[in-house]
Amino acid sequence: ATTTTTTTAPAVTFDSLLRTYVTPQREAFWARQRERRTAQKAELQMKYGSYMGALKCVELQDGGHYKKIDGACPPNHPWDNKTNWVVERRQLCDELVAERDRVFPTPPELERLITLGYNETVDESGHVPRPVTQLSDADGGKVPLADAQVLLRKLRVALHMYYEGADWLRDAMRPNRNDAEYDEMMAAVAARFAKRIEAGGDFVLGVVGDSTAAGADNCYYDSWPSHVERLLTPY
Repeated sequence: ATTTTTTTAPAVTFDSLLRTYVTPQREAFWARQRERRTAQKAELQMKYGSYMGALKCVELQDGGHYKKIDGACPPNHPWDNKTNWVVERRQLCDELVAERDRVFPTPPELERLITLGYNETVDESGHVPRPVTQLSDADGGKVPLADAQVLLRKLRVALHMYYEGADWLRDAMRPNRNDAEYDEMMAAVAARFAKRIEAGGDFVLGVVGDSTAAGADNCYYDSWPSHVERLLTPY
């Protein structure tokens, strides 16, 4: 007699992907980098005050060093505390990003889900009609639903890695995940998305927001509605 055994591949869930990509070693590395950012934040607050707080004017000295100027800022003074935060913070961020890319880079199969090659063809308005990196060869580049479920779970892991953990990102939502209305709100949003996907056709998101929604200061490409459009276009 011949016995045939059929095995089913394990389901590709978000939790299984998270365990694969976000290792304890990677989380420990994130924690060490957070400690460096936190320590520098305290130093900057001592020197210049809080980032969005009252101004502490400084002037640029020879060699690129700064010194405090007591009293109110002179008219049109170019150096306020926001400027100094950015100038000094950027140096540390550059170091940390270089270290991260060297020690724990984002895996290419996750990186492509975020970038999709858009930066290669962006025009002056920041609008790109379709990504350079297609995720599927079927139906004009659109991803079939079964494949999209796995890819979207991988995208969720990629965003988790980009933000070095998702707790604070989830907590920024309102209602908060600890609120009684949270589950109902998430179910309602998911239902709207599912209904629109099932119906097909145009997918329109209405947005209310401020600078990060509008892409103020000529940063439309980096506004979050523009980014959401790029992320969802392949699907």
